[in-house]
This record gives sequence, structure tokens and C-alpha cells, in this order.
Amino acid sequence: MSKILIIEDDIVLSRMYQKKFEQDGYQVIAAYSGGEGLVAASREKPDCILLDIMMPAMDGFTVIRNLKQDEATRNIPIVILTNLGTSEIFIEEAKRLGVKDYLIKYKTSAKDVVAVVEKAINK
Repeated sequence: MSKILIIEDDIVLSRMYQKKFEQDGYQVIAAYSGGEGLVAASREKPDCILLDIMMPAMDGFTVIRNLKQDEATRNIPIVILTNLGTSEIFIEEAKRLGVKDYLIKYKTSAKDVVAVVEKAINK
């Protein structure tokens, strides 16, 4: 059973994704802040991380940089989930940091999120 870590400060959205992943047979760990997500990633070693970018205290890009600096978490695939849109600067920064894929929240169903995470795990 694959393990997914969802780092999302919107609790309602996080629970919706968690429910969909669990229905599809995944084990899910939820973190509601960047700091909490870093601790969970190090402790749980998930098969993939679904990461929000806009969070208070520590944004998603800071979380990614920390994950990539840690030997234990650097190779975990990361899929960004954001409402920031598709600006070239954002896309280039995500690619530079090694993100597997990114999704725009308001354009993506929970089913599509699961499909993209499956693809990231199986690459």
C-alpha cells in the first residue's frame, strides 16, 4: 500500500483529498503546515508528497528546499497543489527544485489528483 503525505493548510480540502486517496487504497498522513509536513515526511517516508504552496509561516517552496536538503527525504516525489496559476516563474522554480508535477486546485478534481500522484510514484 502506497503512503501519501498531504501538506495542506486548508483542512476541508485536505480531508477531501485524504478521503479520495483512502477510498483508492492509499495510506494517508495529513499535515496542516510546512513545519508539520517536514516532520511527517522525515518520520513517515511517504511514497509521494502532495504539497500546497501558499501556507502561513512556511510556504511550499521552503518545504521543498528543506526536503531536498535532507538525505532521508530528497528522493520522495513531490506534486504541487496550488491556486497560484501557471506563471512561467512559478513553473521554472518548481522544475528547478525537482517537483514531479503541479496541479491547479480549482481546475483539478480529486480523481485527477490521485491519477497524477500515481504517475509520480510510478515514474
